[in-house]
Amino acid sequence: MKGFRKTAVTLIAALLVVTMAPFAAAAQAAPATPAESQNAAPVEQNYGEIVVAVLTKLGAGGDVDKFEQAGIGPREAVVLAAIANLSGQPVDEMIGLTRGGKTAQEIAEQVGVDWQKVQDKVAEAIGFKRDNTARLQQLLAKLQDQLTKAQEASQKLATEQTNVEQRIADAKAKLDSIKNDRVRHWAEMRIQAAEMRLPIIKLQIERTSFIVDMLQQQIAEVEAELNK
Repeated sequence: MKGFRKTAVTLIAALLVVTMAPFAAAAQAAPATPAESQNAAPVEQNYGEIVVAVLTKLGAGGDVDKFEQAGIGPREAVVLAAIANLSGQPVDEMIGLTRGGKTAQEIAEQVGVDWQKVQDKVAEAIGFKRDNTARLQQLLAKLQDQLTKAQEASQKLATEQTNVEQRIADAKAKLDSIKNDRVRHWAEMRIQAAEMRLPIIKLQIERTSFIVDMLQQQIAEVEAELNK
């Protein structure tokens, strides 16, 4: 168990500095001479169960031999696996790109993968990135409930606007038939009050429409985050 923890700590510490380190071992175009091999710093090749587990999460659990044969250490292998996972390209392609002394970031840029996404993918694989699925699902449900209520409110306001406009039209049509001046005066006052209500309803409809659009945009963003 102690060895397991030590391997995990070693891997995590290494991954924190791998972002700018070139793949020196894989960049060698020709085999090193015996003298060079003796003087060169050894490449970390301890592919323990922690490393294999991380590579498996990244879809490269069966590619350990390929990394080892290419002289790529575990920390570089994890980043390459993340890039391969995000780009949809095979691990062999990533290994091929290491020949030339490029950094992991340069390789990611070459295959069209955002570097921040690579870092997030690695962090998620080694357990640094918290799973926000449950929180996002709760937020999505809340937003969808708010959207339903806003849409219902918008529909009620639209119906109210139609009803008020109809009442105004009906009241105006009856004015000529009212002979009593006092009754006609109060009928006109009611029409005026209804007409003053219309701008308020239209403003409420505009506000509710804005809220509906905002909620729809938020829902789209949350769904996109969940589908990553």
